[in-house]
Amino acid sequence: MWSRTLFLFLIPLSLWADTADEKSLTDRRNFRGDLQLYTYIIDQPGQVNDAYATALGGSLGYKSHLFYRFGMELEYSGSHALGNTKNPERLLLFNNDKPSLHLNTLSQGNLYYQNPTTYFRLGAQTFNTPLFNEDPTRIVPWGATGASITYNRVNELTLIAAAINAIRSNTSAVYRKESASGPIVHGLYFIGGSYYLNDANWLQVYYYLAPNLYDSLYLQYEYRRLLFDTALVCFGIQYIRTYTNGGIDSNADTSSAIGGDDVDLAAYKASMDYAGLDLQLSYSKNRGQSGINNGYGGLSKVYTSSMVANGRKNNRPETWSLKSAYNLLHPYSFGTTELAIWLTKTRYADLPDGDFFSTYAHLRQNFSVNTSAYLRWEKIDYAGKDNTTYVRLILKQQF
Repeated sequence: MWSRTLFLFLIPLSLWADTADEKSLTDRRNFRGDLQLYTYIIDQPGQVNDAYATALGGSLGYKSHLFYRFGMELEYSGSHALGNTKNPERLLLFNNDKPSLHLNTLSQGNLYYQNPTTYFRLGAQTFNTPLFNEDPTRIVPWGATGASITYNRVNELTLIAAAINAIRSNTSAVYRKESASGPIVHGLYFIGGSYYLNDANWLQVYYYLAPNLYDSLYLQYEYRRLLFDTALVCFGIQYIRTYTNGGIDSNADTSSAIGGDDVDLAAYKASMDYAGLDLQLSYSKNRGQSGINNGYGGLSKVYTSSMVANGRKNNRPETWSLKSAYNLLHPYSFGTTELAIWLTKTRYADLPDGDFFSTYAHLRQNFSVNTSAYLRWEKIDYAGKDNTTYVRLILKQQF
């Protein structure tokens, strides 16, 4: 209800602001958006748990400057089924609050202040942080209501702090005091950022506080170096540690694979990019009892992840991943093509029958900066249950 009220309030106010000053509307108004055609198939033996759907959706955003450095931002996001579907709730493309084949929501609706280094937002907004983000793997993003402030010096330092009152998942139109990991009855708060020490060293640090759920520390350091002016090598380390708070009143669930109170995960990578060929070897180990697959919302960022397979779940997974991708630049302005194959092996200390080997491949064609086609395929061979195949085809046009 609050989002509709804010939407009805902001539109006439923004139109008044644009007519209040006779300066160029081109400088004062900015529309943006994207259109996606998204086909998703999950194929399992026996067909009982098969799922498939094709969705047409995207977003339309509007940004209006009111007075000196103050403005407002609106964004609508939606996803609608086309044709036949089966078990669509498994695909996370529509509204899972009820049996539905569509989802419409106000994904952003905020007032903001902006100067060359500082950006303050109040209202509905999306984020891009390691343990709470919009999750770009679906049409409709995760979002939140609250206040945030970002300080940015381009290619040097970015700092962000946020106080979140409610969260909307990417399968809902409602903002609730509920994260992907459980209730946030007292909100979610985080502070962090990234720092480029120089061209070679990059550091990220985030701390998340969710009273009566769990706190999280996220650290990432990467070192990059150009060898012989042709090959870019990179070494990286990630560390995620969570801490229960709230005592016996905590809402954290240690057994949850989505996100929990006992995560002690370290990940490492070594990569090389040479003449369009990108190779990466990564390893992760979670010594905690719970997983952090989705964190507080979105997808938690860990090196050993493909489309589906990852080492972020519970039962203390140990994961190796070998990723290879080749980027080809076409002549005659045909765009770029990326071919990739990733192999992932995961073993569980507490769940031997859950061990799996994943083979992943994708073809990404960027026809231009704004137009792309993305075909993704993954087969997961499990030690103790039937194998599963996942296919996604995403056509996207930005404007």
